[in-house]
Order: sequence, then C-alpha cells, then structure tokens
Amino acid sequence: MDKKKMAACLLLLLVCLGVGWLIYERSSGGDDSGNDNNVNVTIQHAENEIRDTGAEIDTAKTELDRGQDAINRAENAIGKLEDSSGQRADFIDECEQLVDEIRNIFTDVDAANRRPAT
Repeated sequence: MDKKKMAACLLLLLVCLGVGWLIYERSSGGDDSGNDNNVNVTIQHAENEIRDTGAEIDTAKTELDRGQDAINRAENAIGKLEDSSGQRADFIDECEQLVDEIRNIFTDVDAANRRPAT
C-alpha cells in the first residue's frame, strides 16, 4: 500500500476513534435529561465528520489517480528516450565503422601512391 493510501486509512481510523470518544464522553455525562440532546448532537457531528472524511478520501483517491497517470506518462517518455538513445548509439557505431573504413581506404590509397611506378 503506498503512503497516501496508508495516510488516508490512518486519518479515517483517527476520525472514527475521535467520534467514538466524543460519543462516549457525551453519553456518560451527569444529568440524564440533557443526555438525549447531547447524544443527538454528537451523532449528527459524527455523521458530518464521517461525510467530510469520505469526501477527503475521495479527493485523495482522485489525486492518487492523477499521480498514477503522471507516473505512467513519465514511464512512457522514459521508454521513448531509451529507444531513441539506443537508435542513436547504433547510428554512432555505424558512423564509426564507416570512418574506420574510410581511413583504411585512405591508407591503401596512400600506400599505393608511395610505391614506385613501374
């Protein structure tokens, strides 16, 4: 699991723990007459937090997808560069071979020119 997904899961876990703690704290308060109202408010708050967390997770997923797309594009570009680099290396090797052949021809011509005429 990559770091962003792990962070999103930890964030969700922390929010759930916080919501649970809030529910526990509000429900274990002193006066029973106000507890029902406190519980309802706490539940509403927890629902809002869960909804907000869901939206944050959706945003994180979208960002992860965009990041994966960028990685894929970069990998494609690297592949093209590697292919191009290989083609250039082959072309350079071919040119070096041609230069060697031309040098050999010049050497042969020079040697032929140095021989005494018969």
